[in-house]
Amino acid sequence: MLHVLHQVINVHASLADSVVPWAALVAAVTALAVAWSGRLAQRQDARRSLYSEAYKTALSWIEMLYRVRRREPGKQHELVEQFHTLQERLDYHQGWIESESRALGRAYRNLVATLKRTTAEPIRQAWRDEPCDPTHGFTIEFDGMDAVTAAKDEFIAAMRDHLTVWRPWRRVALEWRYRDGAWTPVSPASANTEIYNQIQKGGSQ
Repeated sequence: MLHVLHQVINVHASLADSVVPWAALVAAVTALAVAWSGRLAQRQDARRSLYSEAYKTALSWIEMLYRVRRREPGKQHELVEQFHTLQERLDYHQGWIESESRALGRAYRNLVATLKRTTAEPIRQAWRDEPCDPTHGFTIEFDGMDAVTAAKDEFIAAMRDHLTVWRPWRRVALEWRYRDGAWTPVSPASANTEIYNQIQKGGSQ
């Protein structure tokens, strides 16, 4: 009887010894998972901030149409500087996004190109026209808003696919949509050449 009792005690002691390492292991794994989740959340937040700022910067090109329309006489060179500064910011965001994702970078490139292409003629015309009086009110609407809306929706959809964590197949689909041979870049080259010439002249004809 005593022999059996000793065996039971030994078994319980062995179980107790084995539970301690497993408990420590579970605690360590849990801590690592929490730390990884926190770092992932921080990285996702940083990416969202980057892409949000890039999106805002791209839309600023439309704002430049508004600025040209209500420019102050004799201060065209200030607008020229604003165009150049905006272009530098666009180039910065383009390079940074492409370093994160080639597919998302291509979506951003199409967004910027569409905005420039559709506003090229309105901006040229705004330089030709007399400045608007802000007190009279005017709209920033122009032909091509449908294309702008489509490009905005396309980039937002690409951004969501890129940022997804729990649906990796969406990131795969994004890369597939913008792979070589499937992606069609929007080229605003000819329009941009003319508009930059116009900017350099400060709106003179």
